[in-house]
Amino acid sequence: MEPVEFVMEHPPFDHLDDGAAHLVATSLETLFFPQGARVLERGGDPSGHLYMIRKGTAELTIAGDVVQALEEGDTFGFPSLIGGAPPAFDVVATDDILVHRIPEGVFDKLMEEPSFAAFWLKGLGERLRLALPAEPVARGGDLATPVGRLLGRSPVTIDPAATVAEAAQVMRSERVSSVIVSADPPGIITDRDLRARVVADSRASDTPAAEVMSRPLKTVAESTPVYGALLLMLEEGVHHLPVTRGERIEGLVTDTDLLRHQARSPLYLRKSLEKAQSPDALAGYSNEIAEMAGSLFYAGLDTTSIGRVIASLNDALTVRLLRLAEEGLGAPPTPYAWIVYGSQGRSEQLVITDQDNALVYLEGSSGAAAYFDTLMARVTVGLQAAGFPEYQGKAITETRNVSLDELRKTIRSWVHVPDPEAILSASMFLDHRKVFGGLDLAPVESLMRAAEDEGLFMRNLAQDALRFTPPISLWRTIRNQEAVDLKRGGIAPIVHLARLYALRARRWELSTIDRLAAAAEEGTLSSDASGELTESFRFLLGLRLAHQLRALSSGQMPADAVDSRLLSPRERRHLKDAFLVVRRLQKATADAWGVALGGP
Repeated sequence: MEPVEFVMEHPPFDHLDDGAAHLVATSLETLFFPQGARVLERGGDPSGHLYMIRKGTAELTIAGDVVQALEEGDTFGFPSLIGGAPPAFDVVATDDILVHRIPEGVFDKLMEEPSFAAFWLKGLGERLRLALPAEPVARGGDLATPVGRLLGRSPVTIDPAATVAEAAQVMRSERVSSVIVSADPPGIITDRDLRARVVADSRASDTPAAEVMSRPLKTVAESTPVYGALLLMLEEGVHHLPVTRGERIEGLVTDTDLLRHQARSPLYLRKSLEKAQSPDALAGYSNEIAEMAGSLFYAGLDTTSIGRVIASLNDALTVRLLRLAEEGLGAPPTPYAWIVYGSQGRSEQLVITDQDNALVYLEGSSGAAAYFDTLMARVTVGLQAAGFPEYQGKAITETRNVSLDELRKTIRSWVHVPDPEAILSASMFLDHRKVFGGLDLAPVESLMRAAEDEGLFMRNLAQDALRFTPPISLWRTIRNQEAVDLKRGGIAPIVHLARLYALRARRWELSTIDRLAAAAEEGTLSSDASGELTESFRFLLGLRLAHQLRALSSGQMPADAVDSRLLSPRERRHLKDAFLVVRRLQKATADAWGVALGGP
């Protein structure tokens, strides 16, 4: 490969035009340095060139201590070049190396291109953010389209003193499926409300509309992208969404509007789930989820939003299975709660994994244990039919189907006798989310939240956050291995770190990104560290999903590992950056809590 071709395939040169490529080609030099040579000297003359390694490896060092390893495609010299200051590190060849270099004048000319300049001037977190689409692109269903563009007519309104019969007459005459009730604050009546709250409850036709309307209204601004309206409808379980301009309601969009807008809509799948009459009707669900994840991803929706969509659909699936089980078994003898853990609990599941769920019930009925054993067995079989394998791990199995009192005792043991297995179970429970049921879990949740006051528990939780480490160290490049495990090497460590620092901040957000933001707000994590981890997490999730979708399209099972040989130079560069971010905070965590840094 010609020198200029090699340079132009690496970021940020890969986004330059032909004119810039010609400028690079006419100025590029190639130099050889033997093993042990010092290419740049810390405190020496400012660098007059930007260097890129063509072959071999080098290290950035300070007083002999290795700060970072450099490999093929990596650059150095730019901080000194940009600032006109002496180099901050020695750059030492660890074996014979070939480097290409570009003189200062050409580099300055290239810096006139905004995207090229941004790469060098932005912080690491910002560079990782720029590695992903800034927002959904307008394709595959136009998910970025402002929802206001889908509006047709102005909203139909009625007076709050109007009767339900009058509301129904207006809806029929105007040919709409909902009306806004002009109360303060306003409400909404839909055709579903008339069936469920009037006909089913045998209410009189002269019942005031205000008695059956829904409020407060769930609304979105007209500038909200379609995917934002879609998420709100899924998460709130609504079928009509008022759209506002300022304080004024400009119109309504319905799930039917969004179904027309998208060929493959999550709303359509949710409707199918809600109508399923048996677990057998849910077979093939996992395939539909995989196709939908791909559709949303290639339409430009970011992975964290995709996770929320899929979590809402998985919740709807679970609720339908629970309702079917209750119909067959009769009403539950006591209140209960169905909860989910792990990535589903954090709303970060992108493809189907095994079942991370549990059932907790209120003691007091002699037949409760037998009823809920049967209920859980039926739902577990239904989830298996839908494509969720049964849970294979050991952690938290003692709480999969227990009474509230038993769960309370178990959580106390996790906190006060925090052996490694207990810490693993406790960390999973910290990610729990109730999906269905009337049982209040506050009594046990308060026990977990009080764990921040237990020094030994927090120290062991910090140790657990270092259990998985990136396949990189500060003195070596990403190891020469075909498979790089993105979950164990980057995603899982960030999840653990976010949980640790959020708990330390006494904040109870569930999603990893929300936890990182909360930790930064409360000062348990710096803003820079929070930002870098957030963008590393987004990047790693996106990279993993892209490779999992590629595997599915080839008829293979999706995995957490990617073949490093299939990574582009840009992906490899950003993967290395993300791993270094994780490793840096893990080391700081080990120092802060006095625990051992895991991994090699």
